[in-house]
This record gives sequence, C-alpha cells and structure tokens, in this order.
Amino acid sequence: QLSLPVVLFGTAGAFMLSSIGLRSPLLNRIKMERHRLLLLVAVVSTVFSLLLTIPNRWIAIPSMVFVVFGCMVGFLIVGTLQQQMIPSKYRAGANSVLSTGTQLIFIPFSVGFGAISQMKSVSDAAWIPAGLLVVASVAALKSMKLDKNTVS
Repeated sequence: QLSLPVVLFGTAGAFMLSSIGLRSPLLNRIKMERHRLLLLVAVVSTVFSLLLTIPNRWIAIPSMVFVVFGCMVGFLIVGTLQQQMIPSKYRAGANSVLSTGTQLIFIPFSVGFGAISQMKSVSDAAWIPAGLLVVASVAALKSMKLDKNTVS
C-alpha cells in the first residue's frame, strides 16, 4: 500500500499548491514555442504518470508532484493557445464552457480512480491518469503536425 507520514504528504501538497503561482512566470520566461512546450510537458507528465504505477512510495510521491505540476503548466499552455484562437467577444463564454466541461469530465475519472484504488491499489488506479496523459501527448503531437501543415 501507498503510505507515508502526514508530514511528507503535507510537504508534497504544499509544493503542488505553491506551483499554481509559478505557472504564469514560468511560462513567460520560457522562450520555447508553445506547441513544443505543450508536447514536452505532456511527455514528461506521461513518463511520471507511468512511474505512479510502480508500487513504491518513494517513486510515487515525487511522481505525483511532477504530474500535477506538469498538468497545471499544460492547462496554462492550452488556455493561452485557446485565448489566441478565440475572438475576444466569445472568449468569456468559451472559457466558461471549457472550464465546466473539464470539471464534468474530471468527476467520473476521479470517482473511477477512487473506486479502483479502494478495490485494488493506488498503483493499479494510476493507469487512469497514465492513459489520459498518453492520449494528451498524442493529441499534442497531432496538434503540432496540424499547425505545421497550416503554416506556409
């Protein structure tokens, strides 16, 4: 089973929450093209999510931190790309719809994760975020290829 002293979970949680404030300055300082950065973040998050499937707490806890941080940066990049694509008069409504849709999609996956982790183990349930991040990585790669094809 995955277990650690509360102090270590608290430290990991504090690191993840503090990373929320670092997303914007980090994204502004990185000079890499946004699509390539999104692909890099998706691949790194996928690798760390696959490490979550190993039933070792010393691998799983740092991996969780990197997956959450990577997802936060990924959401920021996708949000920035979305802001650039949608006309300003539709932006607020589109942001609201996407935010609500994201939460509605998140709920069944989190319930499924909880159910699998209760029935089997957290390592078995970790295949859910790993699979989702593989899909996200493939989508980011396809997005890069489509973007290259449209630019002349």
